[in-house]
Parts: sequence; C-alpha cells; structure tokens
Amino acid sequence: MVASHAMRVAVRRLTLLATLAVLTACGDSSTGPNARAVLGTYTLSQVNGAPIPHLYFSNSAGTLTINSGNLTLREGGAFTHRAVIVSTGFMNDTQTAVWSGTFVQTGNSLTFDFTRTDGTERTYTGSIVSNGDVVYSVNDIAYRWTRQ
Repeated sequence: MVASHAMRVAVRRLTLLATLAVLTACGDSSTGPNARAVLGTYTLSQVNGAPIPHLYFSNSAGTLTINSGNLTLREGGAFTHRAVIVSTGFMNDTQTAVWSGTFVQTGNSLTFDFTRTDGTERTYTGSIVSNGDVVYSVNDIAYRWTRQ
C-alpha cells in the first residue's frame, strides 16, 4: 500500500518530535538545568537561622562560636567547605573545619559526599533557594551560604 504524502509528512513530524523528546529526556540529569550557575564561592551567612558569628555552644566550661566560613563549588563536581570555629574557656583555640569531596546537582537539589579525617564517609543533601543561596544541614547544624 502506498502512503499518501500527507501521511508521510505526519510520520516524519511525529518521528522528529519523538526524537526531540528522547534527546531532552537523556540530558545530563546529574548536573541539572543550571549546573554552571551554582559554581563559585559562597560565604557562610547563617548557622541555624542566626547570622554569623554564631554562638553554637555555651556552658560553664566555655563556648564554641562559628565565626566565618566559605563554600566553593567547582567545575567537575568538587567542593570545599570551610568553617572557622573559635573556642573559649576549655580550649581557647581557633580551628578551621575543612571538608572536601564531590557534589551532584539535580535541579535545585544538591548531594554532597565526602570522607571525614577518621575515614567515615558522609553524604548530606541541600538545595539552592530562590535567591541563589545554598543551604544544607549536617547533624544539628543548618548552614546557609551566600554567593560572594
């Protein structure tokens, strides 16, 4: 049976639409639609909803204050998280907590993987909020990072 010209054109159009749909669905979902937009350096702006510096812990023996920090998200999915922690009383010391690892972006969601200095592997999730800040929680600490 010979197909009419109109039928062949319709089949071609459907084939083209199906091909475009498959190509769109096979996009790089591990990086999401705005993967390059998230790359850069962020400054720690809040801890547990309070501005920096943030008194994290206090008792009669002393205090722990998160003074500052930065988060760098690099090409290829690498990240570095730095937080400067000042202790008074029991230690009187300033330390920088550094975590480095990889991240994956899916839409506005971020998944971070890293290995602690004791060898423990950690995974935590976060998100990119409407103003472009990055937020995530690790244990009982909620971090908010603002792009520099």
